[in-house]
Amino acid sequence: MSKPLEYDYQSSRPVRTLFYLLNRKWYQYLFLVLLFVIKLSPSWATPFLLARIINTLAEPAEYSLENLPVYFVVLAALMLQNILTHTFYVSLLSRAVRRMEKQLRSAVARRLQQLSIAFHDRTESGRLQIKVLRDVEQIQVMCMFLGEMGLSAVLTCLVALGVTAFREPRMLIFYIALVPISAGLRTLFRQQFSL
Repeated sequence: MSKPLEYDYQSSRPVRTLFYLLNRKWYQYLFLVLLFVIKLSPSWATPFLLARIINTLAEPAEYSLENLPVYFVVLAALMLQNILTHTFYVSLLSRAVRRMEKQLRSAVARRLQQLSIAFHDRTESGRLQIKVLRDVEQIQVMCMFLGEMGLSAVLTCLVALGVTAFREPRMLIFYIALVPISAGLRTLFRQQFSL
């Protein structure tokens, strides 16, 4: 018999608990990240391709016009694969999150059934419904947000750092100096305005 789900919750390790709740193998997470990178690749490649198209049209003597159809085909292929990989990615992510949501609702309902009748007499039914419905829904929304926006923000920062390091490595000094300054300002403003 498996352990009840709530006994594995550790508030000191929220990320580990979230991965436990999602209950996937490491290679499934890796596959999702790779799929997301492929899905997001048009947003990184499109500016370079458009710049090359504009340069080719503006200066046909310097850039070969024969490459123009290739740029358009690559652009169209990137957009088409984005539709397919996005659909596949959202399907896999939604399936994992819905499975986690079902397990959480079952665990909460099981726990509520184990509580005494006196507890149910004292507690409003609305509060119990919030536990089963809204609290679990908040976790589900957070997982979907992290899977889409959180992963996108992290990968976009990494790509920006990679492109900067490749094109202008001296700008990395600016990034390295700016991160502690912005963290310090954020802490300072939080202390000032929390009073």
